[in-house]
Amino acid sequence: GYDTNTLNNTLDPVETSTSFIQFLYGVPEAMGPTDPKGIGGDVDIFTCVNVNIGNFVFIDTNGDGLQDAGDTPVAGVTVNLYDKTTEALLDTTVTAADGSYQFLNVPPGLDVNIKLDNPADFAAGGILQGGLGVTLMDAGDDAIDNDAMDMGGFPAIMTTTPDFVEAQTTEDVTFDFGLLAVRIGDTVWFDTDRDGVQDSGEFAIAGATVNLYDAAGALIATTTTDANGNYFFNVAPGVAVSVKLDNPADYTASGPLFGLVPTAVDAGGDDALDSDAIDMGGFGAIMVTTPAVGEDLTLDFGFVGENNFFHQGSIQNFIDTFAIVLNRLNTSLSRALLRSSDQCTSLSRKRIRRLRKLSADLYQQIWNGIWVDTKTGLEADCLDGFDNTETKASISKSVRRLNKINKRLIGCMEESGNPRATRARRRFKRRMKELNAELENVPDTVQCQGTV
Repeated sequence: GYDTNTLNNTLDPVETSTSFIQFLYGVPEAMGPTDPKGIGGDVDIFTCVNVNIGNFVFIDTNGDGLQDAGDTPVAGVTVNLYDKTTEALLDTTVTAADGSYQFLNVPPGLDVNIKLDNPADFAAGGILQGGLGVTLMDAGDDAIDNDAMDMGGFPAIMTTTPDFVEAQTTEDVTFDFGLLAVRIGDTVWFDTDRDGVQDSGEFAIAGATVNLYDAAGALIATTTTDANGNYFFNVAPGVAVSVKLDNPADYTASGPLFGLVPTAVDAGGDDALDSDAIDMGGFGAIMVTTPAVGEDLTLDFGFVGENNFFHQGSIQNFIDTFAIVLNRLNTSLSRALLRSSDQCTSLSRKRIRRLRKLSADLYQQIWNGIWVDTKTGLEADCLDGFDNTETKASISKSVRRLNKINKRLIGCMEESGNPRATRARRRFKRRMKELNAELENVPDTVQCQGTV
C-alpha cells in the first residue's frame, strides 16, 4: 500500500482499503524518479478501484437461451454473491422491475458464485414458485444469453470478477439468468349431463382451491379458480407434478365442491374438453409431466353430484333463470298485443290479460318447486333420503302450461301480422328445449348428506 501523504514503511488503514488500492512497481533507477519510500528502484503509481457486476433475470419464453423481445423480466428475486473459495456471502440484492441486478464495489479478479438460492423465492407464493428450470447456457451473444447453470437445485453463475487494468475495466454486466417456465392449467366445472365432457351451458366452479405438488409430494404452489372456473400455474418444464383439489374446506357444506366427486375420465376425443381428474384419497387429482416449452392448458376437473346429490346453485339457478325468461317473454308478448291496433280474433283483450297473470302465477309455482320443494339431501330433516319425482312432475306441468300460453300469444301475433311473431317463436322453442333438458338432470331420488 502507498499513501503519498505519509511517507513511511508502514501500511496505513487507507492503504489497505478495499475501495482504494495503490500498486507499486519497482523499475531500474535509471528509468524513473527516486523511490520516495526507499524500498529500492523507482515506481509507477496508479489507483485501482473495485468493480461492478450484474445484469438480468428473465423468463426465456421460447427456450432459445437468449433475451428476446417476448421474454419476461423477473422482479423481486433475491440474488446472492458468494466468495467461491470460502463460500462466504459477500453481498445480496433484489432484482428491479426490469429484472436487473447489480453488485457494486466488488474486489477485482475474485472468483465468485452468483446464485438465486433464496428458498422463500421458490416456495408457494414466492416469485419463482415451482422451482423454475434454467434455459440453454451460452447460446449466443454474451450480453444477452443465459450464463446460469443448475447448482444444487438453484440457478447459479460461476465467474471471476474483471481484473483492473490501468483504469480500463470497471464493470461486467453480462451475468444473465435465463429461466424456463411453462404454464399449465385449465377449468374446474360441474358436468351437468355426467358425460365427462365440457358442454355448452355447463357451469364453472369458482373459488375452488387448486394445489400443485412436486414428485415428492411437497407443495409447490397454490391458487383458486376464477369466475370462469379457470386456474393456472407457472412451473418448471419437464417435471412430474400433481394438481389436486384437496382443500378439505372446499368439500364442506359451504364449500364450492360440497357433495361432488370427479366425473368420467378421458371420456371424449378432445383432451381440451374432457375431464382428466381421478379420485385420489377422496379428492380430485391430475398427475402430469409439464411440457418442455410453452403451455398445457388441458388439465380439466369435471365434477358430478355424489350419490345423486342435486348440486344447489347450478341446475336450480339454470332452471330458475330460464323460467324467468319465459315469463318475461310472455309478459312482453301480451303487452305488445294489448298495444296493437290490429287485434287478433282468437283472443280478446280480457283473455290476453288473464294469460299474462297466469304466466306470472306459473312462474311462481316453478320457483317454489325449484327452491322449496326440490330436495338436495342436505336438509336437516333428511333421514332416509328424498323422492323428487312428484316435484319434477309438477314443475314439468307448469313449464308445459307456460309453453301453451306462449304458443297462444305467438299465434295471436301471427294472426294480427306482427313481424315479431316468428322471431319470438324461435326464441321460445330454443329456451324450452334447454329448460327441459336441465329439468331432466334433477335426480328423481337423493340420499342424505353422508349417506353412501
